[in-house]
Amino acid sequence: MLWRIVETLDLSAFLARAKLLLLPASDWRAISALHRRQAVFRAVEQGFSMVRQANQGQSAAVDGYGRMYGELDHFTMADRVWRAELPVGRVPTLYARIGDSAGALPGLIALGWMGRAVVGHLARRWRARARLHAQPNA
Repeated sequence: MLWRIVETLDLSAFLARAKLLLLPASDWRAISALHRRQAVFRAVEQGFSMVRQANQGQSAAVDGYGRMYGELDHFTMADRVWRAELPVGRVPTLYARIGDSAGALPGLIALGWMGRAVVGHLARRWRARARLHAQPNA
């Protein structure tokens, strides 16, 4: 049964319609702040609201613009109950529209430069070898 659900789930289409991401997490003290910031960055990048509930770490509720509506640090707060009234909806973002293809252009440019450098190097070697063989023996 689970296989059929996963088989038919088109993740990119699902995320395109998502208005709220519920993100359960479990961190440790040293990495908790970084993981929370990364989750907020991804929510802004994709343009949807996010609730990140961390079992051990920093929980946060943010909208698609990155505005914080509630937060709780498991390590510093004695009362571990929090409430956040979070607006749910999408914010159109360029990354959500074009995805990782934004990185394809610089990658293709870099490949072109490397290809040009390799071809130039080989051409110089071939010309030098041709000049060496073209010289008459003295």
